[in-house]
Amino acid sequence: MPGLEAEWAERLADCYLIDAADIATTTDSVIRGMVTSRYRSDQGHFMIRLPSERCFTLPTPTTVEHIAAWLARQITEETGRATRVQAFEGVDKGAIAEAQP
Repeated sequence: MPGLEAEWAERLADCYLIDAADIATTTDSVIRGMVTSRYRSDQGHFMIRLPSERCFTLPTPTTVEHIAAWLARQITEETGRATRVQAFEGVDKGAIAEAQP
């Protein structure tokens, strides 16, 4: 599908992919039109608050494998066609995912 890669690159430009499990729902975190994400890793605790229109919420952790699968499903839902996504995260690190209508 010509242009599909460019279309998704534009759609995702300047956006954040957020794991639904990381969305903060405490009273002090809920601000109209904003998404607050909190998570802990080996490097410490992290929090970011972003305009909701700049966020895509995934039902899984945001690893390259899960992102590829999410993207394949999204494209298949929109186009009604089988989709294969190859996603890359640095040198020699990537994932391939496929989705069927």
